[in-house]
Amino acid sequence: MRAAKGTTSIYLKFGEITTKALEDNSKGYFAPGATDSLVDQASSTDYHICMDPQFIIEEHPLDPEWTRMAERARQNLIWFDEHVMELEVFRRYRGRYVAASEGELFVADSPEEIERLVREKHPDDVPHVRYIPREKAYRIYACQRAMASL
Repeated sequence: MRAAKGTTSIYLKFGEITTKALEDNSKGYFAPGATDSLVDQASSTDYHICMDPQFIIEEHPLDPEWTRMAERARQNLIWFDEHVMELEVFRRYRGRYVAASEGELFVADSPEEIERLVREKHPDDVPHVRYIPREKAYRIYACQRAMASL
């Protein structure tokens, strides 16, 4: 698909945006260096050529079993949040895995062991599992972009 005479196409190559005039621009439709930004120069046709193919989102009725499991997982998370301070989880179980399932707290040293403990007692439940780091540290997850070195 070719763009119309006098238009500019934006090519994405190795992370850089470069422009290329597709045809001779004797009519003056496009003047390089004009006040138009690169975004304004791109036609809608060029945009769709550069972007990924379209996809279709289909909605299906929710499976009742999945809905039940999601609700159990949500209830276990709420129970954990309500009881974490009184059980002193972050003080007692540093460096270990904890799981909340049907109003009970399980503690283990490995994820496999915590899964085994919960499955033995509550095989149909969806537990809330969390690893408690060995050392207390402040973690900020708001800015996950790479920072420039000074």
